[in-house]
Amino acid sequence: MKYRFVIYVMLLAFSSTSCISNRVESVEPCIDLVFDVVVTASTKNGEAVTEYPVDVPFGVWSYSLPADKTWSSDSEEALPVQVQEKVEYDSSSNLWKPQSNMEWLDSENDMSFFAYSPYSVACSFSKEHGLAVADFSIDEGCDLMFSESVYDLNKMTSNGIVSIPFVRALTKVELQIRSSLPDGTIIKVKQLRIKDIATKADFFSLPYARWENLEERCDILFYDGEMEIDNEPLLVGEGRYMIPQMTMPVIEMVCDIMSDEHVLHDQLFQTRGRMNWGIGKTCTYNLKVTTDLEFIIESSLYE
Repeated sequence: MKYRFVIYVMLLAFSSTSCISNRVESVEPCIDLVFDVVVTASTKNGEAVTEYPVDVPFGVWSYSLPADKTWSSDSEEALPVQVQEKVEYDSSSNLWKPQSNMEWLDSENDMSFFAYSPYSVACSFSKEHGLAVADFSIDEGCDLMFSESVYDLNKMTSNGIVSIPFVRALTKVELQIRSSLPDGTIIKVKQLRIKDIATKADFFSLPYARWENLEERCDILFYDGEMEIDNEPLLVGEGRYMIPQMTMPVIEMVCDIMSDEHVLHDQLFQTRGRMNWGIGKTCTYNLKVTTDLEFIIESSLYE
C-alpha cells in the first residue's frame, strides 16, 4: 500500500511538471521591432538595389489588424501602433531601430508599415491617400523617398525584421553634352539650364504613387562655370532631382565658341524635347552641337 502511494505521488508530480512546462512553452517570446532598409529602382535590366544612407533617419507609420484580417480588405478597422516614429541606424546590429525601442505585438495581430525619408520632411498619413507630402519643393534639396507597401506581417513569420524597400519619389535628370565641330574649333559651355519646369507639388503614395497640383514653374540651372567639350560625351554636373512630370521644355545653353581667328562670347543655343519623368526613374539626355552649329537632343535614356 505504501509502495502504491509513492508511485501515485511521483505520477502526480510528473503530471504537474509537464503542465508547467507546457504553459511555459506557450508563452510567446518578446521580439524587438527592427528594420532592414534598401533603395530599389527599376531598370531596363530588372530591379536594382542600392544601400540606404545610414546617416539619414526615416519616419514610419504602422497599423495592426487581427491575424485573420488583411489590410487590403479591412484597413478601416486597423489601429495605429506607430505614428510618424523616428527610425535610426544602429551600428551594433547593422539594423534600424525605432526611437521608442518597441516590441512586436503578439502573434494574434499582424502589422502593416508605411515609411518615408528623410524624417525631416513634413509628412502625414491617411488610409485613403497613404503617405502625403504637401507643397514639396525641389528647392528643399532632399532625396524624397517612400516605401513600397509592407502589409500584414506577423512577428512569428518575419523573424522580427521589417524589410523596407524605399523608392525615390522624384526623377533624377542628367544632361550629357558633346560637340562634333572640327578640330581647331572649341566650345566652352558656361551655362546649361532646362526652362519652365514645375518645381512644387503634392505627393501621395496610395492607392498608387503620384504627384498632383504641379505649380511654380521655374528655370532649372544644371551648370554654371566653364567646361570645354569635344566629341566625347561629358556629364554636366551631378544631375538634379526633379518632380516627375510630362513636359516639353526648352533646354538652353550659353557658351563661347573659339577658333584660330575668332572668339564668339556668350552664344545662346536652344532646343526642345518631350520629357516624361517617372517616379524613381533616372533620365539622361544626350545633347550635341552639330557641325552646322545646331544644338540638338541626340538621344535620351530612361532607367
